[in-house]
Amino acid sequence: MLKLTLRLFIYFSFFFAFSITASAANTQERCGSTANVPLYVPAGWVLTDSYHSNNCANDPTYPTLPNANQITEYDNLPVGTTLLTCNAVAPAGSGWSSSGSSYNASRCGCPYANCTPFAPNVTIWTHNTCAPPQASSSCYPPPPPAATGHISAAASSVTIPYGQSNGSVSVSWTSQNTGSVCIWVSNSGGPVRASQCFGPSGSWTWSYVPAGGNTKFILSTNADGAAPNPVLSTVTVNGIAGAQPTIHATPNPVIIPWGSTSANTTVTWSAPGYAGLDVWTSTNGGPWVWSVSAQSSYSVVLPISAGQTVGMRLYPYSSDSSHPGQGGTANLLASTTITGVAGAQPTFSANPSHVVVPAGSTTGNTTVSWNAPGFAGLDLWTSTNGGAYQWSASAQASGSSVLSVTIGNTYSIRFYPYNSDSTHPNEGGTLGLLGTVNITVSH
Repeated sequence: MLKLTLRLFIYFSFFFAFSITASAANTQERCGSTANVPLYVPAGWVLTDSYHSNNCANDPTYPTLPNANQITEYDNLPVGTTLLTCNAVAPAGSGWSSSGSSYNASRCGCPYANCTPFAPNVTIWTHNTCAPPQASSSCYPPPPPAATGHISAAASSVTIPYGQSNGSVSVSWTSQNTGSVCIWVSNSGGPVRASQCFGPSGSWTWSYVPAGGNTKFILSTNADGAAPNPVLSTVTVNGIAGAQPTIHATPNPVIIPWGSTSANTTVTWSAPGYAGLDVWTSTNGGPWVWSVSAQSSYSVVLPISAGQTVGMRLYPYSSDSSHPGQGGTANLLASTTITGVAGAQPTFSANPSHVVVPAGSTTGNTTVSWNAPGFAGLDLWTSTNGGAYQWSASAQASGSSVLSVTIGNTYSIRFYPYNSDSTHPNEGGTLGLLGTVNITVSH
């Protein structure tokens, strides 16, 4: 009796030291072979393996026989669970049924015990129905995965054309574990209402984003009730009221330089929120004709002749080649008229052109003035006492400058159209020369 008590003490010491829990089911390791120590299996547990374990090295069967057993708790396993047991030991209760047996060389005592090669040593059990003593929580299969989803918008904000109340935006979504999804909308914090239901993924265009407000899109699985439930994802799109469309030309009027037949102006237009524009033109008061389809914001360089007027009108883009409803004042977004004016002949002067220096002084001043209407600017070249002309400065098309001169010298200043090339090609001689100022100095 004393010997038996000591052996049981060792047995329970190892039981408490080496109990473990698996991820799929609760398991425990118990030392002692079934041949030497009766295996205690509590209610709701079953023998699922016999093997050799270093945790049980003090067992007298070590190392030639299995010295440890694994038992598994089965009364908390859900319906549909498959369980392998040793020696045809069955889980208690009528809710489990056997689907066969097989040989496994690494389970249930093999190869440590004298296993008959390929003789069945494991039995396969399946939990089909809930029956005592299984816990009530295991009577039902696991709940289905939760529905998930994400909704996004093509843009975080949309610009709505001037004078219009609403704009459009495309939203896209994907979802998992849903048969279908529904999109709820709310404009500017107003009531939330179900709008459309779709498949688990796709895209949809909403045409009612309010100018100066926003639309909140809510992805859900329900289309009824007072609110979306569950809410899978949300996205908010802001509506920006577009500014009034404009078109203007710089410069306007266009001054055509003396000796030129035309000059350029830059025409710029902007119509925020529009997908595109149709541009119509009229020359010298003639009929309006479609000119081009263009982006809603753009700039173009336009040549204008002296005495010419060019009218330009903007309309919303139309894919119809006949451009219905355009050309007149209906649907007109913005317009401008550009005028070409012949520039006067440039003038250049020095005042005085002959500088008289008072006795006792060697220097004096003169004011050089120029005016070249229509030119972008001028290049000034100077020569002293008949020497070679040298580039002196670049200046605006109209202006003046005080020049200090020295007695006994003569000065000559030539004017050319401005050239941004720092080498000033074709300047200094008579080619392209607009005018010359000569200055003399004496007592």
